[in-house]
Amino acid sequence: MPIVPSRAQRVQTLVGQLASERAAARDSAVAQLTLLGSRVVEPLLAFLPEAPARARLAVLEVLEGLDDRRVLPALLGLARDSSSRVAVRAIELVGRKSDPRSVTALAEILTGAAAPRRQAAAEALARLHGAGIVEALAPLVDTLVDDEAETGLRLTILDALLGVGPHLPRSTLRPLGRRLASSGNPAVAARAADLDRREEGRSGSEDVVDRLREGVVGPAEARSIAASLEASGDVPLERLDEALGNAREPRAVRALAAVLGTVGGPSSIPALSRTLARLAEAPGDDDALEARAAIHTALAALESGIALHDLRELIARHPPGVMPQLLDAATRVGNASFVPALARAASEDPALLEPCASTYAAIARRGRLRRSSAALRRVRAEHRPALEAFLAAPARRRR
Repeated sequence: MPIVPSRAQRVQTLVGQLASERAAARDSAVAQLTLLGSRVVEPLLAFLPEAPARARLAVLEVLEGLDDRRVLPALLGLARDSSSRVAVRAIELVGRKSDPRSVTALAEILTGAAAPRRQAAAEALARLHGAGIVEALAPLVDTLVDDEAETGLRLTILDALLGVGPHLPRSTLRPLGRRLASSGNPAVAARAADLDRREEGRSGSEDVVDRLREGVVGPAEARSIAASLEASGDVPLERLDEALGNAREPRAVRALAAVLGTVGGPSSIPALSRTLARLAEAPGDDDALEARAAIHTALAALESGIALHDLRELIARHPPGVMPQLLDAATRVGNASFVPALARAASEDPALLEPCASTYAAIARRGRLRRSSAALRRVRAEHRPALEAFLAAPARRRR
């Protein structure tokens, strides 16, 4: 009987892989650890004190995707890291956690740290305010109206407040704009004029993002929105990525994933991956499964293999209703590691034999698979009849 490594051993191996000098190895470990969920938090925290900077950055990518009370203290600690890159990334993630406990720490960084960290803290506080944490506004306004504060930092705060949603009310904007317009700093005074014009300049693309975020857009409308944005070339990509990261309703996730699969960019891939990890941890009802399938479709359209592990597991489980999307994603990605999962699905549900065989054929062509290929050797004995059917299918079509 083969010896199967324990889950704890697997976690430790993946955690150690975060220190690899190879970016691909680190990315693979991040994706797998994120999918494992909260059980990886303690090993990650234990790993941090001796981890090199590149590994600490990778740890941050894992922590961002985890919904666990231990994550925020770890992020706040890394916000003081000796590495500027690590600290700035940690501060960015603190802003995404929408927790009022972060305000005090971010306010201290805003007034007493190096410039890159101050700017990251300003953007994080603006994001927290946009998420409804009203106390995050006070340290931003204090810095804005301080003519002794660094010009670049004050402009960063203005841009952040203008860009975050929901927008500041006019009752706040008008007195703030008047105060800044009289500033002795000409750059700040000139930029203050944007505050009063903010509502007039609000674009239709923002309204579209709001509708997607609210979960009121169905699949057909999502496809129409994606086509319209692609044709216009005016894609609010950062807001779409952010909306996906904050979306909790599966319907909203499905719509946003459908749009990002068409108009998304490299920045959308980690946002999709983190959302997928969050969904994988939750109970797998039909809505959540459809949302996961939509994310896999989007990742495949963006030519990303970051979520191979989750896609393999779903295909092996072959949940009814979403298999066409899962198989389409596997066909697009074309990774040979799907072969055992395809054979299992076709073995356990004969109705899936033909579509699984079609997906296998596409993967085999791309990877030039043969009987001796490692992926085929990994198919379990009880699933080999299905694999033989896959192998015979192309021959039947040629006759």
